[in-house]
Amino acid sequence: MKRIVLAMVMSMSLVAGAAFARSDLSEPCTTHTVQGDYGFSFQGRVFSFVLGFGPIAAAGTVSSDGEGNLSGSYTESFGGVIRDKQFVGTYTVQANCTISVSVMGATVPSTWTAEGKGVIVDGGREVLWVGTDAGAVVSGTVKKQ
Repeated sequence: MKRIVLAMVMSMSLVAGAAFARSDLSEPCTTHTVQGDYGFSFQGRVFSFVLGFGPIAAAGTVSSDGEGNLSGSYTESFGGVIRDKQFVGTYTVQANCTISVSVMGATVPSTWTAEGKGVIVDGGREVLWVGTDAGAVVSGTVKKQ
């Protein structure tokens, strides 16, 4: 369960792949492109040493500072077990609007981490992403609030 979550936030987040086309090629993306408050959801299947391999779905909010830092909270359903979680993390953005995200539980010491990649679309109003942790098959969207 530790490595399942937030393959999302991108959390921010936030993430998918260079195969997607950017809607506005006139300006390169930067960390400021995704600055602000976003809502997100993701779904898929993940592995947990406690619960085994099972379905997961989640929805929540994430805020990014435009400098590569983010934080957020969400509610997940993993195999029917409902949990509220908080996270913090970092993100990097390439000029071609691809994004990489690394998050961890906000409780110190953190009990989980997650990685993801994606693409920023619609001028930063949305991010399409996929989790990149071994044992997780998750994807989702992040939308500007």
